[in-house]
Amino acid sequence: MLPILLIVFLAAFFYLFLPGIGAFYSRRQWRKFRRNIVESTLTPLVKYEHIHQEKKGFLGTYRFLGSLEAIQEDTIWLRGGGLSISADLKNGQVYVLPSYAQEEKLEGIEENRETLPDEMPKKIVWNRIFSLPEGTKIFIGGALFNEAGRSIFRGEKNHPLTVVIYDGGEETFLRRSIWNGRQRNEYWNRLTPSSLAAGSFSLIMLGYHFLKNPYLYVPALLSLSSSIIPVMVFAPPGILLFFLYRNLWRKGRFLRAERDLLQLPLRFFDDFEGVEKQETTSLPDGSGYGMHRLTLPEYEQQLTSNSVFHKISVRASSYLQGNTLRENPLFLFGAVSEDNEIGFPDKAEDPMVEFLLVPGNPADLSRECAKKARMLEIEAVVAFTVGLIGNFMLIFLIFRILIR
Repeated sequence: MLPILLIVFLAAFFYLFLPGIGAFYSRRQWRKFRRNIVESTLTPLVKYEHIHQEKKGFLGTYRFLGSLEAIQEDTIWLRGGGLSISADLKNGQVYVLPSYAQEEKLEGIEENRETLPDEMPKKIVWNRIFSLPEGTKIFIGGALFNEAGRSIFRGEKNHPLTVVIYDGGEETFLRRSIWNGRQRNEYWNRLTPSSLAAGSFSLIMLGYHFLKNPYLYVPALLSLSSSIIPVMVFAPPGILLFFLYRNLWRKGRFLRAERDLLQLPLRFFDDFEGVEKQETTSLPDGSGYGMHRLTLPEYEQQLTSNSVFHKISVRASSYLQGNTLRENPLFLFGAVSEDNEIGFPDKAEDPMVEFLLVPGNPADLSRECAKKARMLEIEAVVAFTVGLIGNFMLIFLIFRILIR
């Protein structure tokens, strides 16, 4: 009994426990990345009046979208919106967003699965970046200081910098960051390769040791069979369930990304349930932001009479089937102003404030996406486990025939 418990312990420790630690850490890190991006949109964009004030030292938390002008050791200079800002990136982390899979239109129904690549941002330590071309687009969010008459972003303990290199338009930066900012498969992380190799080697050595004792014949077969678990999933017939697992996991990841996108327009509201006809709140710069619930005829009327409505992005959830524009209430999000006589939201000056139409209640849809994603992940794990057990039994019988 003790040899079998030892085999189970080694397999569980190297194949589950260590990769599991890496998986939880990885998911937490990418969740933190997405949270930092979203929370940065709750801070103002840097403007002229922010950097030309008498106050010295810490000015507050801000964000800035600009292009690279110059690099001097750990300091970079950015220009954007008629302003020039520096940032101290010493020991900082920099993320690089993946490029578009294909050309994207800003208006119309979003096609995230086709347009945005199924890739993760690259995380790079700043001191390992040796050069960047002038004009590289960079987003920075965090603490802004006034030092010796110049404005500089610098990471603080309570205000770490979020630095992202990206291409494409500023209007798509937020959506792409939230969509791509997640691990493709949390199990396969930095700890996994070395942990699987160590587990496989340990079980091979243990099985070889057990073979010297005829009374430990069965534990020897179990240990040797367990040693090839890392590659066992790629053998038939279990490989069919492995492909099913990958497909289910990918769908779950897609729904989790969709959940986060649906929650984006709700971040400015303290308690949004979408039950009112109209709701308004304030943006970080003090301007208005609102939601307007409307019917399809009202939307179609605005399309013909209001040219700005042609700039709307439609964020439809894959959770809803059929003609979502016709069968569900429409929720319109955008900037509102005092001189807006019609009352409908409009396109904001801030590129990270989306002018968005969502068929269906985004709060309800995000919850349903999260629930469905959880079920898909459970189904994926079940499919993977069943395929692994089937292959393990087959490999055990093969070893039993070969080793007598």
